[in-house]
Amino acid sequence: LSAQSAPIKYHKFLDRFNCHGTLRNASFMFFFFFNDTATTEIYTLSLHDALPISFVIGILLELSQILGPRNADILDLVRDLIGISSFLVFYATFIDKKLKFEHKWTFITNKSTSIIMIVLFIIGISPIAVWSIAQIHRNSIFPQISNFESIWDTMYWKGNKTNFLIVPNPKNWINNTSKNVLKISFLPFIYPTIEFIEPVPDWNEYKYFSLEIYSDLNEEKSITIRIDDKSHKGDFNDRFNKTIRVAKGVNVIRIPLLEIESAPLHRRMDISRISSIRIFSHKVVEEFSIYIDDIKLE
Repeated sequence: LSAQSAPIKYHKFLDRFNCHGTLRNASFMFFFFFNDTATTEIYTLSLHDALPISFVIGILLELSQILGPRNADILDLVRDLIGISSFLVFYATFIDKKLKFEHKWTFITNKSTSIIMIVLFIIGISPIAVWSIAQIHRNSIFPQISNFESIWDTMYWKGNKTNFLIVPNPKNWINNTSKNVLKISFLPFIYPTIEFIEPVPDWNEYKYFSLEIYSDLNEEKSITIRIDDKSHKGDFNDRFNKTIRVAKGVNVIRIPLLEIESAPLHRRMDISRISSIRIFSHKVVEEFSIYIDDIKLE
């Protein structure tokens, strides 16, 4: 996250939703149950195997992440169980009665249990709806990247040793007509950072990246704006970094995209594939706060 940091982690569609375990294991159950149903005997074997195989696959996938760039997560196993259990409720309620196989589903066909599992499944996949709305909002305000007039703006902001919150526009921020702004508090750390993940990637039609920063501090503070494209491999000289002295009052930052494009030492940044925007400070000893607003392309 710092100026010296390792390659950024890209946020894949279902990873961002955190519902891939629920969907994955529901899908496994569908596969095992309906792989072959020519005879009751074959079907019964699939039934008995589906539960442990689906869950074991979930465990193996989590264990494999320990050796890779991702982290294992016990909550993913919980989502795996939700996916498996939700399918069992669906099967027992709608399929088994129709096919008239001789299995006893007394517990999971209980109405209360069925309702609970349906609710858990909906909760498990609800991030799909949440992030879909956030993405629609992100696209609808472009070329504004964030104006902080909606709670959906904060969905794409992630912090490391920072606190951030949408707050009312400070009274002393003259000529700012916005109702809300983002307050960022940088905590004591070597590189406290706030990051906007997955902005609309294609900036080709624009000439400037701009934002406004307001400070009510008596002393100047240094912050750095960092912009990466999807070809960035983590090297300091392979991205855009610009350090800015934030003075008391309003600071209008306007950076030509040609400057951003030419920032990497050995190549040109691909401004049609921008992947993240970060704002960080360096070697913060005492917590301080600034306000930002109207991050946009011009």
